[in-house]
Formats: sequence, structure tokens, C-alpha cells
Amino acid sequence: MSRFIFYLILINMMTSMVSLTPRILISGSGSGTILSLVLALIIGIVMTYILVSLFSHFPGLGLPEILEAYAPKWFAKPILLFLG
Repeated sequence: MSRFIFYLILINMMTSMVSLTPRILISGSGSGTILSLVLALIIGIVMTYILVSLFSHFPGLGLPEILEAYAPKWFAKPILLFLG
């Protein structure tokens, strides 16, 4: 039964994306919507590359383990709570 709920949610998301996104892009094309999408794509790729390269220095460790090993507890706990 949960599989069919997932399918329903997926179909609703795809329908909303196909029906609403072009209308939003066309109506906002004069105010920088297209430029912001392109900039978001470029900035997202750069930030992902930086994050992957930083985590590659600690193979097999996640952020909690890295913070536990290299950061003081007064700094690590609030960061993990904020990100959680």
C-alpha cells in the first residue's frame, strides 16, 4: 500500500512541476528568474565540488565523526543541532 502512496505523491509532484513551472518562469522572466536559476545551478555545482573535496580528506567518516575528532564539543554540538 505504501508503494501506491509514493506513486501518488510522485505523480502529483511531476504534474505540479509540468503545469506550474513554465508559468512561473514566463511571468518572472523580466525580473531575473532565469538568471537566478542559472546562477543557482553554477553555485550549487561549485559548492558540491568543495564539499566532496573536503570530505575526501576523511575517508569513511561522516560530519559527526569529523567534528567529534577535530572540533571542541562546545562548537560541535550546536553545529550538529543546527544542521539536524
